[in-house]
Amino acid sequence: MILIIGGRAEDKIKFCRQRFKAKNEEILESLYDFIKAEYEKLSEDEILSYIFGFKIIAADEIGCGIVPMDKKERIFRDFYGSICCKAAKRADTVIRLICGLEQVLKDKGE
Repeated sequence: MILIIGGRAEDKIKFCRQRFKAKNEEILESLYDFIKAEYEKLSEDEILSYIFGFKIIAADEIGCGIVPMDKKERIFRDFYGSICCKAAKRADTVIRLICGLEQVLKDKGE
């Protein structure tokens, strides 16, 4: 599995299609949006089971922003961060996109 992390507007999906020749159905286009919509309905195990079915997961980096004042938003950020850590641990490759450039954080080879 490949995890791509970066800012919301880093063109992660375009990068996945070009770099890995990935098809749409192989890419979870927004881990953030999926978790935001499902985290109160599904267990952590159900979320992990679903996302690990994809070849590529595109995740927004949210850890560098302002911490929300709203408690529910802080709880969500912690949950999202936990899922991202588990995805990174399981991934064979982790790439961070910043300013359109890739930074390989982990690569077990293909």
